Amino acid sequence: MGKAEEMAAALKLKSDQDAEGKAKLEAVMDEWPVQVEGLLTNIERWVSPLKASGLSVTRTEEIKNENPPGYNFRYKTHKLTMRFGNKTVVVEPFARFMIGTGGRVDFKLGKTELGIILSTDGSNEWSAMIQSTQRPPARPQFLPFDEDFFLDQLAKYLEI
Repeated sequence: MGKAEEMAAALKLKSDQDAEGKAKLEAVMDEWPVQVEGLLTNIERWVSPLKASGLSVTRTEEIKNENPPGYNFRYKTHKLTMRFGNKTVVVEPFARFMIGTGGRVDFKLGKTELGIILSTDGSNEWSAMIQSTQRPPARPQFLPFDEDFFLDQLAKYLEI
């Protein structure tokens, strides 16, 4: 095999690998809105009994763009906003492509913000990332993001 044939084989292999990588990224991006939807649906279910006491819950459709190197992904998702009196809580997708995570959703309780992190092990489990305010900052702590954690944070914020 001559040099041109070796180069052609290498280019074909590179092209095939690039196409395979792109297909994997597209599959990940197709799954991300589904994963976020599952999280938001759980939160809506958790707060459903609170609606009778005046908690309002609204969904807002959002279009997000993510640009990992060499790609541009655009997708539709939702932001969840909860209000009680003058207090607002927002759960909003931040990004799928976050180093060391399967994606992040922001959980904002007024001026306090927590990251809700999707596991990278394929289990579709979410964790709350608790950042220390000390200097220098300590490593973040990860706690299961479940109904108890969510409602505890909400009760603390609403002062009930």
